[in-house]
Amino acid sequence: MNQRFWIPAIRLMNRLKYPWKFTLISLLFTLPLAVLLYSFLADLNTQINDTRIDENGLVYIGALRVLLEPLQRHRAFSYGLRSGRIQFKDAVLDEKGRVEEAIRLIDRLDRNFGTSLSTTQDWNDIKIQWERLNEANPSLSPHDELEARSSLIQRLVTLIARVADVSRLILDSDASVYHLVDVLSDKLPQEVEIAGRLRSLSMPYSGKTPMPVEEWTQMEVLSGDLSMQTQELAVGFQAAFQGNAPVQSRLMPLLEKSLDNQRILSRAFQGSLPAPLGKSIQRPDYFFLGTQSLNSFFILFDFTAVELSRILNARLHHLRVEECVTAAWIALILAIIGYLYVGFYRSVMVTVSKLSEASERMLGGQTGQLVVLENRDELGQVVKSFNTIAERLHTEWTQARNELTERTKAEVALRISEFRFRRLMDSNTIGISVASLKGDIFEANDESLRIFGFTRADLVAGRVNWAHSTPPEYRDSDDRAVRQLTSSGIAAPWEKEIVRPDGTRVPVMIGVAMLDAEQCIAFMLDNTERKKAEERSRQSDERFRQLAENIREVFWMADIEKSGVIYISPAYEKIWGRTCQSLYKQPASFLEAIHPDDRARVIKALDWRKTTDYDETYRIVQPQGDILWIHDRGFPIKDKSGRVYRMAGIAEDITERRKLEVVLHQSEKMSAVGRLAAGVAHEINNPLSVILGFAQALAKNVKEDDPAAMPLRSIEREAVRCKNLVQNLLAFSRQGPAKAQIFKTSEVFSSSLALIETQARMKSIEIKRETDGDEIFLNGDKNLIEQAIINLGSNAIDAMPHGGVLTISSSKAEENGRPFVRIQIKDTGMGMSEAVQKRLFEPFFTTKEPGKGTGLGLALVHETVEKHHGRINCQSREGQGTIFTMTLPACRAELLEAANERLASLPRSVA
Repeated sequence: MNQRFWIPAIRLMNRLKYPWKFTLISLLFTLPLAVLLYSFLADLNTQINDTRIDENGLVYIGALRVLLEPLQRHRAFSYGLRSGRIQFKDAVLDEKGRVEEAIRLIDRLDRNFGTSLSTTQDWNDIKIQWERLNEANPSLSPHDELEARSSLIQRLVTLIARVADVSRLILDSDASVYHLVDVLSDKLPQEVEIAGRLRSLSMPYSGKTPMPVEEWTQMEVLSGDLSMQTQELAVGFQAAFQGNAPVQSRLMPLLEKSLDNQRILSRAFQGSLPAPLGKSIQRPDYFFLGTQSLNSFFILFDFTAVELSRILNARLHHLRVEECVTAAWIALILAIIGYLYVGFYRSVMVTVSKLSEASERMLGGQTGQLVVLENRDELGQVVKSFNTIAERLHTEWTQARNELTERTKAEVALRISEFRFRRLMDSNTIGISVASLKGDIFEANDESLRIFGFTRADLVAGRVNWAHSTPPEYRDSDDRAVRQLTSSGIAAPWEKEIVRPDGTRVPVMIGVAMLDAEQCIAFMLDNTERKKAEERSRQSDERFRQLAENIREVFWMADIEKSGVIYISPAYEKIWGRTCQSLYKQPASFLEAIHPDDRARVIKALDWRKTTDYDETYRIVQPQGDILWIHDRGFPIKDKSGRVYRMAGIAEDITERRKLEVVLHQSEKMSAVGRLAAGVAHEINNPLSVILGFAQALAKNVKEDDPAAMPLRSIEREAVRCKNLVQNLLAFSRQGPAKAQIFKTSEVFSSSLALIETQARMKSIEIKRETDGDEIFLNGDKNLIEQAIINLGSNAIDAMPHGGVLTISSSKAEENGRPFVRIQIKDTGMGMSEAVQKRLFEPFFTTKEPGKGTGLGLALVHETVEKHHGRINCQSREGQGTIFTMTLPACRAELLEAANERLASLPRSVA
């Protein structure tokens, strides 16, 4: 049983040479040792890194504590100022400056430690909340102001606890450190927050100022919370002092002072009785007592942080010393092991080398040679046995040499050699031939003759020559093989072609070795079928590559069992904006690119277990944020048994098609509205003309003091308004290009502003006109553009009922080498919501009161811009005004020059 157990190990060692044996044994011994040593060093390094992170967390907590103190004072003074104590205004500004300075300090720390401590997001949220609190908001009550700033401080306290958790300070295995961290990151910040809130509530009331019962009740509740928190704080410190007398001696006086200040504050509350409900009562100066308690807690916080830092520094120093000592011991142990290993290896190899040299001498005929060594181990026994065998072999070899003749030995060797060679030649598995280095083939088997295209009669006649059957392009490789045979006796295998007498070529793989000084033996393998298979595979791959890489659609193939992508065509990179390699590495990135609103539907449709076709239309989001529409179709692929094991499909970018569908739908909608408007306008226009005509005729014959004058003027005014509405409807319904004429933008501005200046002055609106200094020319319908500016200006004036500023500006622009003019109408009015902006250019849509707007003004502006092949956009936010920007094609320089030439060629009129 024991011998069978060791047989595999013995066989392995018997197959290996001594260098490999030593290498194997060394690896089996040193690898576990190296793993253990590496684990020990890695553990030490981990402890050092953890301690460094703990120090970083402690530094970060110290910075947060620096911010906490001015935040507490700022809250107190802000609450007093909000409660009517105007003398706190300067104090609020001073504390705000200290808070901003502390924030800048923490920003620098967060850039260094934010990633490792995971604080960046929370810290940014605190800064955003601080900035929002500083924005003026007179509607906040003192109570709301206090609660808002208390919420900010509570988030800061929470961040202190989070830093302790993330930096693993709170998970320290040392009980003393654990309790100190618990006090520093949890109990002390909570104690400071309660004391600070208590001080803030007392801020508006001095020692002689009456305090409402509601405020007193809230302060009494906070005082009780402060007492409970102080008890927990004392318990935490007592736990931290266990077994750590130095820390206790330094922190105990500060702790007792903090407890005394808290007891003074509690006794102040217990010594005052509340007044009847609804009455004001007088109390001691709680603000002073709260400040005294708060300051003692801050001092205790700072000294506790110092003690904790001292402990961490001592631990880090100890770990570094331990690491250095451990590394030195490891180096010493490895050096000793290496020294003994080399000595043992050299001892064994010397013995083996001498045995090998003796064996070579014996093979050379010196059978009387013996090995002389002083080894006393097992190798010495081997040497002794070798010498015994050598002596016996020398004796028997001498006897055999005398008995055998040289003729007998030669005949035996020749018969053996001829038998082996004939068996090899007759096998015909590969072509075998014997030839000279000049090309003459003396002997060849049937397979070799078939490859050369000759018969055995041709071989006997001496007509078979490998040099004559070699095409010119392969002669260099043959010459190289001949040089290798001449120098080393063997040539590396190479590929070539054999030309048969009928002109056909046979691809072969050849290996050659020298038999003697004149002849060589060649082994040839026919590669015809392999070459055909390679060519078929290459052509198939090339056709597939040409198809997949030259279509605009994305061709894909997926493995159902592995849920992975087998192939994706290069069009994927253009449409998805991601590399094909990224999809191979992370197949889930395909789903991540799908629009969130479509992702669940596509995932459901991509159930690889289904055996039916897949056809989905969805949106994808490119890395730069662009959204494309995709039409994706997939088809199952089955194996011989009918089981679906793959899916192949085509994904097409249909974004432009979708855009055209939307444009067509909008065009049909606007066309229908235009036809409706035209019909309504024509039906109203005739009777309206009659009403307006008779009203104007009657008004001319009626005196101003006539009682009928005012009704007639009202009829005429309303009829004119209705007529303008009809004209707008007719203008909106007309299709076709604008009337082209070249004119200056300054002319349009002047005529348009002249019509709206009176309306603007009546509403105390200042009109500003801005240009870039250069005269700009337009080629279009001057009346339509003038009406568009008037409509936009009138809407801007209506948006500023209490006055404001209306700015009309023009500037040059260039897009894709074409000149444009950008006309901008900006107001400081009430602005618009996003819902209103979405329907801004719809006909008959208006936000004005009934009778003050038709809803056609902006629709006509949009129609005018479209007719001039331009575009219009709107930027607006509620309460912040509105900006309309019209971008219209400007007149090209060559058109302007041609117009000037035509004007110059016209004959001048004679006055």
